[in-house]
Amino acid sequence: MKKHQLLTTALVILSGFGMTSSALAQRPAMHLGSDWRAMSVADCTYKAMNFMERERFINGTKTGNQAWGFNEKTIVLVYCTPQNNGVYISVVAASHDSGEAERMRNRVREYVFNEFRPTPETPPAPDFFDEFDATPPRARNYPAMHWGSDSRPRTFEACISDAKSAMRIKDLQVTASSGSSVVWGSNADVIVLVQCIAVDNGVRILVAAAGQNAERYRNDIREFVFK
Repeated sequence: MKKHQLLTTALVILSGFGMTSSALAQRPAMHLGSDWRAMSVADCTYKAMNFMERERFINGTKTGNQAWGFNEKTIVLVYCTPQNNGVYISVVAASHDSGEAERMRNRVREYVFNEFRPTPETPPAPDFFDEFDATPPRARNYPAMHWGSDSRPRTFEACISDAKSAMRIKDLQVTASSGSSVVWGSNADVIVLVQCIAVDNGVRILVAAAGQNAERYRNDIREFVFK
């Protein structure tokens, strides 16, 4: 397995959380980029929050090893998994506009993966910010997304197999490339992602869903894969 393999695929993700909006119900487009970098989890989440604040997202939130936020069209999640004296970074962007989701995924990925490294002199990034009281109010048309994550003492291969089984039980069309850490499931209304990341003593598992009944699909897939 290539732990440092670059993934550039459509998706969603991640950890007992969810974001909803008033956008019309339809299956959104999602794009994922992930790779390993020699940095800390703190630097990873700092850079994610710094980008979102700099780009005037409507909201940005950091919790533990993840940071997420949204603008008018797109919701973005950055998930940072400690691995091999560095961090495996998963960047997810979801939007009803596939081109916009891909564009934002690319911009966040480039900034978090490759831009500056924070130093002791670097001004702190916030753990939370919002522009909910902006005048005039800013539209919020990003798609609803629910995610969950946890670690399990199992092999990478077992994680991938369980993810495929969970998708089929839910009557989702399964897409998974050989050797990839990502399994996708979809129907006309929802898209679901499971990503299996090799860590010490097992795997870190990310589950995410977007679209109609996203929370229910996230819960059902998570329950099966985490068992």
